[in-house]
Amino acid sequence: MFTSSFDHSICVWNPYIPTLIYKIVCNINVIQVQIIPNSNYLACLDLGSNLKIREIKKFQVVGRFVVDRPDDNDLKSVDKGNYVGDDAYKIQPSTMAICDNPTRFFFAGNSFKSLDFIEN
Repeated sequence: MFTSSFDHSICVWNPYIPTLIYKIVCNINVIQVQIIPNSNYLACLDLGSNLKIREIKKFQVVGRFVVDRPDDNDLKSVDKGNYVGDDAYKIQPSTMAICDNPTRFFFAGNSFKSLDFIEN
């Protein structure tokens, strides 16, 4: 079992053992962690709008995506080169959900975004 924390960590627990098994120290507050269904990966969403994919056995980061960027299709009437740094166009995700078959991430905040997960 995994828990996220605003003390920059992800904690690994075993429900049959009363103490912490392992603590992953991150460089920013972690909003949410979820195991990616039918895989050996853990998805971690942090306060900086980064989605980090960790290998579940060694907890090493194997992928990183910035979620806070709107899709180009969301910017139909906006100059596509000038939205970076403009809070009006940031998603600022506060939660994520993962659906299976195919594996897809959904993020909600100021707006909504989805990403497909393709395992190499």
